[in-house]
Order: sequence, then C-alpha cells, then structure tokens
Amino acid sequence: YVWLAPQIIAFARRPGLDESEAMDVVQETMSKVFEMLATGMYHRRDGVKFRTWVFSIVRFEIHRAFRR
Repeated sequence: YVWLAPQIIAFARRPGLDESEAMDVVQETMSKVFEMLATGMYHRRDGVKFRTWVFSIVRFEIHRAFRR
C-alpha cells in the first residue's frame, strides 16, 4: 500500500480527479485488490505483473469516479 498509493493518486489526478476523488480511487482499488487476492483471482504464473494487474483495477475505478 505504501508504495502504491502515491502512484495511484498521481495516476488518478492526471485525467482531472481532485485529491479527494483520487483518494477514493485508492481506497476502492485497494479494497478490490485485497478482496481479489483473498479469493485467488491474481496469479503471477498467469504472466501478468502485479503492478499491471493493480493498475487495470485503478483504470476501472477512475472511470467509475467520472460516472458519479
């Protein structure tokens, strides 16, 4: 979380989200990441890097933030 949160915030701010919305994206992303890890939905052996997988979730959450 410590190394991912600042990267997620910066990424979420680029398309125009404010600080509060970017923090919401971090919270929603991390919640989904932990939930999906607990249910075994990420496997390194599938060939997808962890950071790539996380940022696919971030992109989804950014789109959700703009729809609100």
